[in-house]
Amino acid sequence: MQKPKPKRHGLTPRQRRFVSAYLINLNASEAARASGYKGKNADVVGDRIKKHPLVRVGIDKALSEAMGADASTLKHKVLEELRKEAFETETIVSMQAGEESFDRYNPAKMKALELLAKYGGLLIEKHEHTGKDGGPIVYEKTVLPESAKE
Repeated sequence: MQKPKPKRHGLTPRQRRFVSAYLINLNASEAARASGYKGKNADVVGDRIKKHPLVRVGIDKALSEAMGADASTLKHKVLEELRKEAFETETIVSMQAGEESFDRYNPAKMKALELLAKYGGLLIEKHEHTGKDGGPIVYEKTVLPESAKE
C-alpha cells in the first residue's frame, strides 16, 4: 500500500515559472510554453493553469505588488480615471493643423466613454458567421489525386 502524498502548500516550480511568464505579457498560452509545458495544447493548458486557485492568488499578488494596489483597488482607480475623462473633460476640442484651426470631438473622451459602455454591458460586440447569402456555411471535401498523395 502506497503512502498518501503530502499536501502541497504553495506553487510548484513550474507554476511559479508560469506566474512569472504570465506577468510579462498576460498571455496564458505563451506563459505555459515558457514555463515548460509542451505541445500544441498550450492554450488549453495555459488557461487551465491560470484558473488554478493558488496560481490565481500568485498572479494577483504579483500584480498588486507591481501596481502598488490589490486588484479591486486597481480596478476602482482605472474606472475612476475613465469616469473623469469621460464626464469631466470638454466634448469639443480645438485642433491645429498647420495654420488651420478646427473643432472636433475629443478623441480621449470618446474612447473613455466607449470603454465605460463596454464595461457596463451597454456595448456588446457580436460576430455572426454565415455562408453565401446568409445561409449556413458549407464545407466541401476535396479529394487529392493519387499522384499528389506521394
